[in-house]
Amino acid sequence: MATVSALALLPGVAAAQSTIQSSAGQPSSGEASGDAEIVVTALRNEQTLGTVPLGISAISAEKLEERAAKSMADFVALTPGLNLQSIGAAGNGVVAIRGISPQAVAGTVATYIDEVPISSSGIGARGGLYQPDLDPNDIERVEVLKGPQGTLYGASSLGGVIKYVLKKPSLTETDIHLSEGLTMFDNGEPGIALRASATTPLITDKLGVRVSAFYRHDPGFVDDVLLGGRNVNDANAWGVRGGLYWKPVDNVSVDLSAMIQQTNSQGFSTVDLDWQTFEPLYGKDTQLRAVPEYLKVRTEFYSATLKWDTGAGTLLSSTGYAYVAPRDQGDMTYNYTGTGGPIEYGTPGAARGSHINKQFSQEIRFSSNRFGPVEFTVGGFFQRAKTDDRYDYLTFTEGGVVDPNAPLLGQNYASGVGKEYAGFINGNLYLTEQFDISAGYRYSHIEQTRSSVRGGAFLYGVPPFSLTDSRSTEENKSTYQIGARWRPSDDLMFYVRAASGYRPGGTRGVPPTAPPGTSPSYTSDTIWSYEAGMKVKALDGRLTFDADVYRIDWSDIQTLVYFGFFNTVGNGGKARSEGGEIQATFEPVKGLTLTANGGYTNARFTEDAPEVAVTKGLPIYYVPKWTATFGADYGWELANGLRANIGGDYAYRSSQLDATRFRLPGYSILNLRAGVKGDSFGVNLYVKNVTDKRALVGTSQGYYEFFNPFVVVVNEPRSYGITLTQNF
Repeated sequence: MATVSALALLPGVAAAQSTIQSSAGQPSSGEASGDAEIVVTALRNEQTLGTVPLGISAISAEKLEERAAKSMADFVALTPGLNLQSIGAAGNGVVAIRGISPQAVAGTVATYIDEVPISSSGIGARGGLYQPDLDPNDIERVEVLKGPQGTLYGASSLGGVIKYVLKKPSLTETDIHLSEGLTMFDNGEPGIALRASATTPLITDKLGVRVSAFYRHDPGFVDDVLLGGRNVNDANAWGVRGGLYWKPVDNVSVDLSAMIQQTNSQGFSTVDLDWQTFEPLYGKDTQLRAVPEYLKVRTEFYSATLKWDTGAGTLLSSTGYAYVAPRDQGDMTYNYTGTGGPIEYGTPGAARGSHINKQFSQEIRFSSNRFGPVEFTVGGFFQRAKTDDRYDYLTFTEGGVVDPNAPLLGQNYASGVGKEYAGFINGNLYLTEQFDISAGYRYSHIEQTRSSVRGGAFLYGVPPFSLTDSRSTEENKSTYQIGARWRPSDDLMFYVRAASGYRPGGTRGVPPTAPPGTSPSYTSDTIWSYEAGMKVKALDGRLTFDADVYRIDWSDIQTLVYFGFFNTVGNGGKARSEGGEIQATFEPVKGLTLTANGGYTNARFTEDAPEVAVTKGLPIYYVPKWTATFGADYGWELANGLRANIGGDYAYRSSQLDATRFRLPGYSILNLRAGVKGDSFGVNLYVKNVTDKRALVGTSQGYYEFFNPFVVVVNEPRSYGITLTQNF
């Protein structure tokens, strides 16, 4: 439940062997090819996955389609080191990479679409709780970069970057792709997914267009025992996208793209447990809400990218605008009534919020060709982000209607503007053809202005009291990267890398219980990461293996600082995350592909910090220590050009601490799939969560010692589905 989780923070992939990147302007076939190398743009130029000297995973469109993916939750298990803790609906969750997770409300992972950042880089729009979560329609691949990426991706890429790469219009071929999906939970209602895309050249080799659209109805499985609703957590989503790709001459291209997606979740995947026994209060998959809950997220993205191959290198200009607007409402009735164990049902109330981030960005960079032993990328970046974050705490009448005569019980409003000006340079020096060293530097100047109003009986217990604040901050930050890569052969690479990152500081509200002289601002936190890894391809490409180990030191952590019962955002404590990851793909016999990935993350605070209520050795929130996924797929040729496949995967995640310090138990999930595919059509059958494993994947009602019921987020039950695809 999004708003309740937010209240607790207020005062009081595996590398897939698929051809997923074709030459510019050509559509990807999506067909598996053991000889193909995935091409990624992680370092702001095209490189094959096996030559990128850092931890990275890439998930192809084909893999997403095979798994009937609809959101980020469907590819997390394919990506060692990546974790998502849901707060009850797609787009409302906490994302962590390599143990670096939000300890307050600002995100630690940057999200990009192509060349454009779409996630907020500060506290303003609660990017740590509302992560952009796209439907995979018209996505070419998802790249997950692990570890700080401060020199190339700037602020708030402390833990890493999630990058959605969209499909480009074709300049040579007409292609139409349709898909229809049907899914159903045990004893539940059906859900549907309709997707369509088309691309065609308007002027052969010069101008191409691409359009796409989708609609989804995701079925629910949670029932409400007071409002009388069945499947109250169902959701509807839709989206459209258009793109133009123009090559007026061979060495110049212009790529225009626009996308809108809207997701409306009618409720949250939360159930009510008894605060002492942790048993369901009202039965399996049930909740009791006095007011309706919802999460509505609108995402808009517009970009214009110009590339010019100068002969000496490529000059790129990327202009983008992103609008991400989550709006939610959560039942706060139990919080309004009181605390301290089982309590009587009180006056219905809710928190209604909106968390809007609008940002414009402009980047210009030049990536050189290799000049003797040297190649480099140099550029400049500007971003202006306007955030508007607010919560109203409302009283409702019975039946879930706002009481027009009741006073506002509380308010928490904040709006601001942040600007970032940055210059960066990254280069490689080839000491031999097999050995090179790299270095990078980025200088950023950040300006922020923020105004806020907080008050009301619910937040501070004193109805007349309100806290207003309007302040500006400026800071200059530098980030660094240095590494080395050794390729003794085309099929073997070793690398080491050290890199830094940061997250901007800002202003904050000071609770009434804070001592005199408490600063109205907090500072940026910083990361230093040290990584070593290897990437192997053997047995004529039938075996690929990536492995890495890392250590990350985190200082001045942005988290919650406590002043008596109240808290606010501040800095406190240090932490360290140490671990390793592996990704492997093996084809022992023709047609059979075995995959495995695993991650170990030991992320803990390294000193006592009473001001933030942590002790040395306490695990960082939202981080499982162990993750592993094993998969097997077998494909064989049928008659008339048809190909059949059958497969499945088994994913395990160990226990982890929620922000309430409740330990969520570990769990494992088994998925199965089978299908037949031809040149013009395909049929894919799947069963998700075959054993109907019910797991707690998050909490949302705050500290269970204080509230009854204890509200937890649960995973989806067993579901069955079929997807049909057609190509023209």
